Amino acid sequence: MQEKIHHEAVGEEGRLYIPPTGLLRGEPALPSSKYYTLRYLLAATLAKGESSVAFPANSDDSEALFRSCRALGAELTWDDTRQEVLRVKGAGRPYSAEPITINVGNAGAVLRLVLGISALLPEVTFVTDHPQSLGRRPNRELLEALTALGADCAATGEEGYLPITIRGGKLHGGHVTISGARSSQYLSALLFLAPLIGEPLEITVVDDLKSQALIHISLHVLREAGIVVEHDAALRHFSIAAGQHYQTSEYSVPGDYPSAAALLSA
Repeated sequence: MQEKIHHEAVGEEGRLYIPPTGLLRGEPALPSSKYYTLRYLLAATLAKGESSVAFPANSDDSEALFRSCRALGAELTWDDTRQEVLRVKGAGRPYSAEPITINVGNAGAVLRLVLGISALLPEVTFVTDHPQSLGRRPNRELLEALTALGADCAATGEEGYLPITIRGGKLHGGHVTISGARSSQYLSALLFLAPLIGEPLEITVVDDLKSQALIHISLHVLREAGIVVEHDAALRHFSIAAGQHYQTSEYSVPGDYPSAAALLSA
């Protein structure tokens, strides 16, 4: 019987044949949002004390994200054997007297958001073991903005490719412009950095913003972490007051609903 089923299922030329079926029953679980996972973990890392992140996404970027948070001074431990709740003991404003190297793997969003925070540290070098993919993604606009805030940024090529070394620690506020045409991650990086600069910061987006939805996610997470960001409806102008601190919290990562579209259409 098993041999017959196997033969019919494989079909001609080794191709798998799945016969049509009737009504499917069950309650599929949505995958967790990797966008919220990244931002919640970063907010928890920047808060002094212990936070929790329930249902973090388990993606190819997770290990790069965990490495980055630990490099920024956080302690990460699973609260349960099913790895559904991650405890994050943050150190607040990151500090390290020694140079730091972070391998961000192939995680572009992790790279960009942590690039911003790294400007608070004396020296951080970002590397990748995926030179043909993430190693070819540009970061010039974000590096120019960090330079305008007082960081010393050294990258590969004019477009700001990896490896990248940031020498910061002595940043100033004021006004900075950023392009959103290539990636909204540049703006998110500045929004997460701004509360820790120590001076008020105004951010202006000078052209089209590629993904407003992801900026709304960043703003939502920042509000949950106790950070106030004033902005206009068009998401072109942002104002972040000085003297703000990330607060500990119990976060719960929502489902990644767009990824369920294929399942719902089946």
